[in-house]
Amino acid sequence: MNSLFGVRNQESEVGASTIGYKYSITNVGGGLGIAILIGERSALDILASYNSFTLNGNEDNLYSSKLYNIGIKVGFTIFLK
Repeated sequence: MNSLFGVRNQESEVGASTIGYKYSITNVGGGLGIAILIGERSALDILASYNSFTLNGNEDNLYSSKLYNIGIKVGFTIFLK
């Protein structure tokens, strides 16, 4: 399980004036996995994961972005002793 919450401030110069933007950031995700033993000293690891990322602007900046990810990770582990 992982999570991230924060705020980002950005300034842009347009002509002679400076405009400030403020964004709120939210990131939440997690996963579930299993290790399947292959012999005495090795294992096959499989992980299914989900992640959600959201970026929202303030009342002056109506920009909004959402990103959702679903993934599968496969790995191999060798136990030395």
